[in-house]
Amino acid sequence: MVQPPSKAMVAKRLAEAHYAIDPEIELIIGLTAGAKRERVSDEPIKLLEVNRSTVPSGIHPLFFGPHRDSGIAYPSVIIMVTPDEYEDILKKRTKLPNRWQMGSKFAKPVSATRS
Repeated sequence: MVQPPSKAMVAKRLAEAHYAIDPEIELIIGLTAGAKRERVSDEPIKLLEVNRSTVPSGIHPLFFGPHRDSGIAYPSVIIMVTPDEYEDILKKRTKLPNRWQMGSKFAKPVSATRS
């Protein structure tokens, strides 16, 4: 039986794909539920996406199931926020759901940057 890629690898691929699809995304950050919870296979990949063209609407996680045909073996959650909403999260004026914490930033691939 072939092992699926790690959550970290799939999260990186998702972030790269989202950067490539939407040039208005300024930053993507992985969210974590804590090391112990992240080791559970059904814990989703969680991405916070800072997008300058989205409408301010608060924290509304969008849940997606695995899509094995696309190489996405894990469920995922995307939270799209404006730059101002992101600042509110950083300044603790807005809380992330489920005690999630910000983790690593995903670098924008050179191919996804504007000229």
